[in-house]
Amino acid sequence: MCLYVVCIGEQALEFDYLTGARDRWLEFMCSCDPDFEIRPATEAEMLDFEKEFGNIPAEYRYFLKKIGFCYVFSEHVDDIKSLIKSHRKFSEESKGLDGWSWEMRDVFIIGWDGAGNPFGICMKTQKIMIEYMGSGVEVFSDSFQELLENGLPS
Repeated sequence: MCLYVVCIGEQALEFDYLTGARDRWLEFMCSCDPDFEIRPATEAEMLDFEKEFGNIPAEYRYFLKKIGFCYVFSEHVDDIKSLIKSHRKFSEESKGLDGWSWEMRDVFIIGWDGAGNPFGICMKTQKIMIEYMGSGVEVFSDSFQELLENGLPS
């Protein structure tokens, strides 16, 4: 069983997305933010994404299909729409436009922290990597599951 805690302000909800608590989680999120509208990715959306950007790692693909989105403490893991934007942004910035180039390679980007640092899944090891501007690339979590359980560093 994979039990996670989602926090919005001072409210918290435990959920187990592997056994169908998705509806309870969405109800909680909508109660916190009336404009909250996130849904799981459809198979067609994921296939369209994969045509442009390559394969989605299996565990993250399952997450997109069952949940679609979540907060990891104050940050969020991309839904399918944000994922497209994140991959385009990372790709453009990795080309060195305006003198900037990210160092991470072979990493599937799944979000950005509040300071604008990308984080993602290493395609070789499945570890969660984060690149801090000016400080290089670091392993943050041993897996996507660990990322959801422990969050990003502050």
